[in-house]
Amino acid sequence: VLTPVPHHTDGIPLHADHHAQVNTATAAFREAVITDTLAPLAVEVKQGPNEKRARDFVDGFLAFDFISDEERRLIRLAKLALSRARYASLQREINKLQRDTKKVKVTPAVLADKLFDILREYKLEDMENQGVGTAEDLRRAETEPEIIITESFDHPPRA
Repeated sequence: VLTPVPHHTDGIPLHADHHAQVNTATAAFREAVITDTLAPLAVEVKQGPNEKRARDFVDGFLAFDFISDEERRLIRLAKLALSRARYASLQREINKLQRDTKKVKVTPAVLADKLFDILREYKLEDMENQGVGTAEDLRRAETEPEIIITESFDHPPRA
């Protein structure tokens, strides 16, 4: 049973993590739009388990709020390179990083630094010039949300 929320004429303070949550949701929206826009243009090869593991690992970094827009672009290009099997050694290096971090625990920031060191060794920018899409496709992919509806809680919702 839903109870109506009383109407407040005065604002109430936002939850401490409100802005971080909105930024994370906005980044996820942006990534989903890019993926949806570029998906029909990508030439996919049959993904083996190693390629899929590497792609999923790289994809997980998009959830971090400390990742810059340029680093998000690099992740997107790495995912595209992995899906097209452009660099055979790229997925091996990413999977090795993933295995190594299971043995030695590191902070997410250190892990991200190590990943970006690997990604910068490859000419991922070349992926942008290889049939990724037209300028109009890329403009559409860079769409910002016009309306953001949010809901914040001071404590976890009760089950």
